[in-house]
Amino acid sequence: MRRVFVIFAVWVGLSVSPMPSPAATAVSISVFHNDLAPYGRWVNVSPYGSAWIPTRVSSGWRPYTNGYWAYTDYGWSWVSYEPFGNDVYHYGRWLHDPYQGWMWIPGTQWAPAWVAWQESDDYVGWAPLPPDSRWGSSGLVYSVSSIATPSWVFVQRPYFLNRHITTRIVPVTRNVTVLRTTRDVTHFDVVKGKPANRGIDVAHVQSTSGKKINKTYTSQRQNVRTQKRVQPAHANHGERRTTVQKRNETTVASRQDQRAPTQKYSGKRQHGSAEKGQKNNAGKGKGGNN
Repeated sequence: MRRVFVIFAVWVGLSVSPMPSPAATAVSISVFHNDLAPYGRWVNVSPYGSAWIPTRVSSGWRPYTNGYWAYTDYGWSWVSYEPFGNDVYHYGRWLHDPYQGWMWIPGTQWAPAWVAWQESDDYVGWAPLPPDSRWGSSGLVYSVSSIATPSWVFVQRPYFLNRHITTRIVPVTRNVTVLRTTRDVTHFDVVKGKPANRGIDVAHVQSTSGKKINKTYTSQRQNVRTQKRVQPAHANHGERRTTVQKRNETTVASRQDQRAPTQKYSGKRQHGSAEKGQKNNAGKGKGGNN
């Protein structure tokens, strides 16, 4: 029997307020086609429709491996070194096909990273959420069993904040063993009407890495006429905690207005701006954190 995890964020001491309206802008799905065309090819995949396959990647490549993790006001955000990263790591879902490899299924809901999390005292792991995971008015619903074992990316805890984390990834052949020792800690909540990826406890990361984490601020604003993405502003801020309650069948509380999951990839959609400023910031100078 498949175990479906629904994770509810509990707003301690507060009553649940009405769901805020999403701060997104409707744009054509062609924005993704134009952005990603130089780096891969588009195919039609049933039942999802259009899917993008990266072609300028090495053999054995996996999503969420060439970059690093940053903690933002929307939780853990993946900062990619890849030229296509602003689209495929903040929107949509990933699917692995045994013949064609990894393919990205477009989506128009922004998040700092669409991943599930596993952790233990020794390891931290993440995996791209598959197409059957849904984000809607009830939150995030996903099945742990739908994430294939090779999809998980693991590192030893002290290296989780490494700016060149690709050099610290545990060989995929060890995933079966590591998965047995880790537990699911996937946790999304909502900030200003958008998904926030909390997952790994910040205090624990700081204690095991020996590094202080300064929260980065994120923006997804967009100019409708020009489709110009605005770079994020950065500032330090204290950590904000939430309490999580897990049940056998639970959903990540989102309180987020969203189109029904059956409305797939056609016509105009809601779209927030991607974080193109993060990639620029990651490459500035040699004085950054490593």
